[in-house]
Amino acid sequence: QWDDGREHWIDMRAYPVPDGLAIFYRDITDRKRAEQNLVALNEKIVSSAAEQAAILGQLTEGVVVTDTEGRITYVNDAAERLHGVKLLGVGPDDYTDAYRLLTETGEPYPVQELPLARAVLKGETVLDARWRIAREGGDEVLAIGSATPFRNAHGKPLGAILTLRDDTERHRAERALTATSKRLDAILNNTRMAVFLMDHRQ
Repeated sequence: QWDDGREHWIDMRAYPVPDGLAIFYRDITDRKRAEQNLVALNEKIVSSAAEQAAILGQLTEGVVVTDTEGRITYVNDAAERLHGVKLLGVGPDDYTDAYRLLTETGEPYPVQELPLARAVLKGETVLDARWRIAREGGDEVLAIGSATPFRNAHGKPLGAILTLRDDTERHRAERALTATSKRLDAILNNTRMAVFLMDHRQ
């Protein structure tokens, strides 16, 4: 510590010699500062990652993130609840089997056509795709989601993100409404009586 407040780090080594003691030393201040900066940066990165994980964990929409090879690196709580499992490190070739993904018609989803695989392997953005998830216990969830590749500030690919939500109830209600509408149309089209519809103002 210098009188003017400057601080320097010295690497010193001492060896006995016939005439006394030999001392070797060098200034390692720059290296020490770089190490301190690296520690501070790592702490900031860890803190930022924890903050982002906490935010993503609170979302009601499922989030799945992959690296550049397509291996799953993050699954938030909502996505885990939808799938019934949380498997990290799974690559594109194993998405269908690991997460039991089916097409809307109930067939195993072809790997190359999965939204997340298309985003990470082909660089495509896939919007509002639908698929089924066969969960343990026999129940199925109809999912709807979008996948997109993401890059850093310099345009270098970092992986892909899939967001998804449970569309089962909405789809079921939509089908019930369509069926009701068809039944009503069939009744109205086959009745021999005149039918008049009136709005709320009569």
